[in-house]
Amino acid sequence: MTIHSQSLSLETDRLILRPLSQADAAPLTRLLNDFDVSKWLSRIRYPYGVIEMHWFITRLNSPYRFGIVHKDTGQIMGVIGIAEHLGYWLGQPYWGHGYMLEAAQAVVDHWFAHDGLSIASYHFVENAKSRAILKRLGFEDMEMMQQICLARGETLEAQSMVLTRELWQARRRDTAPHNNAH
Repeated sequence: MTIHSQSLSLETDRLILRPLSQADAAPLTRLLNDFDVSKWLSRIRYPYGVIEMHWFITRLNSPYRFGIVHKDTGQIMGVIGIAEHLGYWLGQPYWGHGYMLEAAQAVVDHWFAHDGLSIASYHFVENAKSRAILKRLGFEDMEMMQQICLARGETLEAQSMVLTRELWQARRRDTAPHNNAH
């Protein structure tokens, strides 16, 4: 992972994770206006408007919130960030290629490399793909909770999870290459 310090961007093999800009509003809105994407998010209405996205970018941008950009095409594919918890989404055309795990790993590693103590997250119980990502990152189950889903207009059961520094370090030790021979 490469870190670009001028405006904190992270780079992985296939992705650039960079601060959101107002130019991202229209393409991100198009990706979010797919019910199969927005139904997995708690705070996103469906349909979602470009004005709401401009507000999101202006008001909720933070040092740990990134646009997920494909390195080869330059297209923005989704958003990932850590505020009160790790949250992420990816437009449906980009599902099934391992992009979210790659992005999440970079953000989590950056968080813990810069003194983060723990990270909370949650997923709707029905969202097996999000659960699989969190488990691969080393997150452990906490309590079940009820969480509003604005896109569906209902409250759903959600699994809260946590990744502590100790769990992150143990996972990194377990996944570190043991042999550098090629």
